Amino acid sequence: MDYRYLKAFETTARLKSFTLAAKELGIGQSAVSRQVKLLEQDLKVDLLFRSSKSVELSKKGEELLQWLGHFEQGIGEIFQNQRPQTIRIGILQGLLEQCFHSVVEEYYSHAGRHQGQRHLNNLEICVADEVELRIMIDKGEVDFAFLVEEIQNEKITSIRLFQEEFFIVSAMKIDPHKLEHYRWITYSADDHLYKISRKKSQQIICVNSVHSVLDLVRRGVGIAVLSEIVIPEEAKIGKDKIYCYPVNERKGGRTYIYLSMQNYKIFPYHLREMLELIKKYFKE
Repeated sequence: MDYRYLKAFETTARLKSFTLAAKELGIGQSAVSRQVKLLEQDLKVDLLFRSSKSVELSKKGEELLQWLGHFEQGIGEIFQNQRPQTIRIGILQGLLEQCFHSVVEEYYSHAGRHQGQRHLNNLEICVADEVELRIMIDKGEVDFAFLVEEIQNEKITSIRLFQEEFFIVSAMKIDPHKLEHYRWITYSADDHLYKISRKKSQQIICVNSVHSVLDLVRRGVGIAVLSEIVIPEEAKIGKDKIYCYPVNERKGGRTYIYLSMQNYKIFPYHLREMLELIKKYFKE
């Protein structure tokens, strides 16, 4: 059964006029009359009694009109007044603390203006390293994941957001070719220092906080490799007593950040606005 036939009948029955129904639906009067007639043929029952001056409902027509009222109300509740849903985001800590707070602020500010407080979705933000984030998006445990690798398969798709640069940072001048001579401050077992140094330092501090890593560097405790996103602007220009040495590009000194998500055939409505905001803030 064609939904247009039901809509033509509902509008005609409510307004008691083919002419008014045609005006509301934006189609010709003959088209409205034909659609109602086709509906009656499908149902094998008369829904309307027609005359040159009026349109009256049959008993079955009244029952159908009442049912359609409940049907349209239900559709509205499902697609217009749906309960808040949870948007799950997996992100690297540096990105969260330096950039993503602004996205969250804008999301609730914009959504609140357009939807009203009771329609706002919830956010569940999980901070993890690259390996964990890859597993989470693969298992569908998050809706979005910020990764340093692009994934394109039947299950997951990625869009490139921006390029970031990495620096060796220290409170004192060092020889960037002999990193093993200094105490390392790392974020995880997958830290860049392990990748760029041919030899491992004998003294390693592992701290699961990018900001703590930076603070320890500032205090002269050791050296670290950090993204430019995390390093304060004043440090880059030498005002914060931190020396920044660019990491060789061949050793991962520059990398792209990708946003990965499930490869939906029809992208869920509640995720669209967040996706657009992320692209607005991060995409090159």
